[in-house]
Amino acid sequence: MLPVIAICIGASVGALSRWGLALWLSPGGLIPWG
Repeated sequence: MLPVIAICIGASVGALSRWGLALWLSPGGLIPWG
């Protein structure tokens, strides 16, 4: 069960970091990046 939790946490952190980086880099800050 622990690997499943670790994968879920890793995916969430990865998605949040990608979204935050896209938000920071985009001129308007409103571009949806999935």
